[in-house]
Amino acid sequence: MNEYRFREECIKNLGYSPKIKILPQIGQVSRFKDETKTASNIDGWIFNVNDNLFKIGVWSKDFDFLYIDNKFDAEKYTKEEKREYYDKSLQARILAENNLEKIRKEVANSASHKLDAMNNANYNHKYLINKNIKPYGQIRQQGNLLYLPVFNSFNGELQSYQTIDDNGDKRFLKNGKMKGGCIPINAIKDDNITVVGLCEGYATGSSLVEFYESTEPKNDKTFIKDTLFIVCFSASNLINVAKNIRLKFPDADIIIFADDDKNKIGLTKAKEVRDHVTNVQIKCPDFNYSEKNLGLSDYNDFINFRNLLNRGVIK
Repeated sequence: MNEYRFREECIKNLGYSPKIKILPQIGQVSRFKDETKTASNIDGWIFNVNDNLFKIGVWSKDFDFLYIDNKFDAEKYTKEEKREYYDKSLQARILAENNLEKIRKEVANSASHKLDAMNNANYNHKYLINKNIKPYGQIRQQGNLLYLPVFNSFNGELQSYQTIDDNGDKRFLKNGKMKGGCIPINAIKDDNITVVGLCEGYATGSSLVEFYESTEPKNDKTFIKDTLFIVCFSASNLINVAKNIRLKFPDADIIIFADDDKNKIGLTKAKEVRDHVTNVQIKCPDFNYSEKNLGLSDYNDFINFRNLLNRGVIK
């Protein structure tokens, strides 16, 4: 492999050069660490099409690009040769995508059987206690791991799952599809849905449901009854879920309960959704300067911290 070219293309597309000790064999996928995350992970993947073409991406962000190792010099090829090269590249890309889709279907089927054999999540799980939330949605538990099913946001089919351990470390199922994946937090009949609330993380979605349920008599009596809260798992997946929701519920209002991260990625991605999907509003936690300095960033942080303030636990 052309190591210099590989490093350049990965930095351009991923923002870093992945540490891959051994390349996968033709037709195989291997994993690597996503260097944009500080926590231990193997979210990156590389698929070897034919030792010259490689599909490279990150599962949790549902992002990928096609890398061509032996980039030809255009002046050395005739039009016919260049056309043949591009045709082969396209065929290889289609093959790679078809192979990945086949793998993802097999993974989804296996995930379904595994989740069916599990019990519902325990209220006493350390992560739920630390986040001060209940086990909303169809989440399961095995040992110390919570299992969050990832459903297709348009047709509701299971695609994958995410695990969360006691310390809050999250992992997605190897080779599972994440694009457009989500987990609904509260159960509402489709015919009754007038508002869909989207957020990134499970703790945020659960906190929002609890907050609106507890304040509903004092606040808007119809809001929580008609609002479906959906977790999209990442900021970059908000737009994929929002597009599916707009197709499924063309008349519903969409509200994005955005994270207010230091790097502003949550707000940036929320605004991208608003620019490309109709009838989208954005809400963001109203942190003051001191709260931001504490590293608070999402509605789970906001609701829990304000509750502690109101109760006089912290000052």
